[in-house]
Amino acid sequence: MDRPPPFTKINHIKLAAKDIRMTQMFYNEIMGCAYIPEYDHKTAQGELFTSMVKLQHEGKDFIVEIRHNEAQAKAQEGWDPITWGVPAHCSKVFTAIKGWVLCALDPDGKIIRIYCDEEHGWTTKFDHDDFWLA
Repeated sequence: MDRPPPFTKINHIKLAAKDIRMTQMFYNEIMGCAYIPEYDHKTAQGELFTSMVKLQHEGKDFIVEIRHNEAQAKAQEGWDPITWGVPAHCSKVFTAIKGWVLCALDPDGKIIRIYCDEEHGWTTKFDHDDFWLA
C-alpha cells in the first residue's frame, strides 16, 4: 500500500467565537496577530461568519480562523486549544515542570497558555492551580 505524502505544515487552526470581532480584536491587540480582511468568510447575504488572523513565526504565517459558533464557544470555555511560546521568562508567572507559563482567558473563555522557551530545568516543585493548571 502506498503511503500518502507527508504533511508540510499546519494550514490553520479554528477557534469558535461568540462574537467574531471581539475575539479578533483580542488576538490582534493582545496576542499580536494581524487581521487578514481578504480571508473573511461571508454568507450569501453578506453576514460575516469567519475572520482570520495571522502570527509570524520563523518567517512563516500561523493562521487562526475565528468562526462564529456560540454553542461551540460556550462548550469550550475553560479549554486551552493552543499553547503559545515566547523566548524568555520576563515576569512572575506559574512555574511549570521545566519552564514558566502565563495563563489568561480569551473573550470566549478559552484558556490561553504562553510558555517561555527559556527553561529552569526539570522540577517536582512546580505550581498547582485548580483552574489555570488543571
